[in-house]
Amino acid sequence: MNLKCIVSHSLATGLFVGFSQLVMAQAVPPVATKNFTPPSITVGGTSQLVIVVDNSASGADATNLAVIDGFPTGMTVADPAGAASTCTGGTLNAVAGDIGISLTNSSVPAGASCQISVNVTAASVGALANTTAQVSSSAGVSAPASATLTVAAAPVSAAPAQPVPTLPHIVLIFLAAIMGLLGASRIRNARL
Repeated sequence: MNLKCIVSHSLATGLFVGFSQLVMAQAVPPVATKNFTPPSITVGGTSQLVIVVDNSASGADATNLAVIDGFPTGMTVADPAGAASTCTGGTLNAVAGDIGISLTNSSVPAGASCQISVNVTAASVGALANTTAQVSSSAGVSAPASATLTVAAAPVSAAPAQPVPTLPHIVLIFLAAIMGLLGASRIRNARL
């Protein structure tokens, strides 16, 4: 709450006239948005999830801020998690292998914004649509934020070509000689 005191001087009467005006700061719930960078990965790859909590339209701090984001099937917090928050205070829960993140008991000042970031990975192919729960704070509840991470199959690497086994020249000469002798022996036996 702000209190303004406005003083004016009347030239006609020579008197100072003063009055107070009570101005209430307008509390508007912060707005959440989110995105993945990069927006597409292969199975086992990593993308950074960023949730922005924008309180720029509000004249009051948003305290008791809670952002809860459960991931779709196949998405988890990556290792390393790289979890960080620029929101004021609070507890950020984001551990490698978790199927979601949460920020609780935090705040964002009036006219400002903050962000939560974490690395995520995916074990399944497809368009993984991710939507937060409603973002709540002392200023009220705002709509969920959504973004989609596209996951493609990992490229199949071709096995390296195996060399064709070969025999040393001397062994080839020996085999040719044996086959020649066996052939000659058969021909002689066939004549008898």
